[in-house]
Amino acid sequence: MGKLSAAGVGAALAAVGIVIAIAGFRQFQRAGTNVRPDRTTTALITGGIYRYSRNPLYIALALIYVGIAVAADSV
Repeated sequence: MGKLSAAGVGAALAAVGIVIAIAGFRQFQRAGTNVRPDRTTTALITGGIYRYSRNPLYIALALIYVGIAVAADSV
């Protein structure tokens, strides 16, 4: 991968995913609603990280998975 190592790029992608996930969870906590999809929703969140994505938690998981795959050099 040149000057950038696969482990470094993978770690960066996973770190971005973790930051997005934390932001999403915090928005749920502030709104007082459930994070688990099998529980009743008590609030609709339209601000914060949810301004940019309908479901940033899925994006976060995808980034973490891709980061792990890149770091393991198994894309």
